[in-house]
Amino acid sequence: MKVFLMRHGDAQTGADDAKRQLSEEGRGEAGVAGEFLRRAGEAPGAIFHSGLRRSMETAMIVSEKLGSGTKLSLRKGLLPDDNVPEFADGLIETLFSPVGFDESGGVMIVGHQPFVSSLAAFLLTGEEGGLSLKFPTGTLACFELSGSLSAMPFCSLRFHVTAKLMNRLLGA
Repeated sequence: MKVFLMRHGDAQTGADDAKRQLSEEGRGEAGVAGEFLRRAGEAPGAIFHSGLRRSMETAMIVSEKLGSGTKLSLRKGLLPDDNVPEFADGLIETLFSPVGFDESGGVMIVGHQPFVSSLAAFLLTGEEGGLSLKFPTGTLACFELSGSLSAMPFCSLRFHVTAKLMNRLLGA
């Protein structure tokens, strides 16, 4: 099972954090991530996003680029300072139970910093501070879950690419 983890695209500045929308650059970052996944033959069955506008917009653009009818799902626990181990426990439970989407494609999570970096570390080491992966806006990572949840780490890193690198790889 694959877990794709992405930090939302670049957002406009504004007083109301929850309503900040993607900038033009952020829309481009989201689009290139969707195109990168599409060309790689990766199609998550669902994209989980927080309730913040920039996360939802990123998820929508990625889904449109995939063109596969990927299910979008608002999920609690994805805000910048939310509890990573609690979310990870719920995620693992969701992934290993019938969830109503194509599990073979895995799931994508579009979140915020510092949550995204902490979740990446937790998936790889079992600790939020177990290592440091940088997630500039638009960065995408893919993790492969092992068959056993009793042994740590239970994920391996397949790739970690910035929006800038995805643009170069796609020849954009």
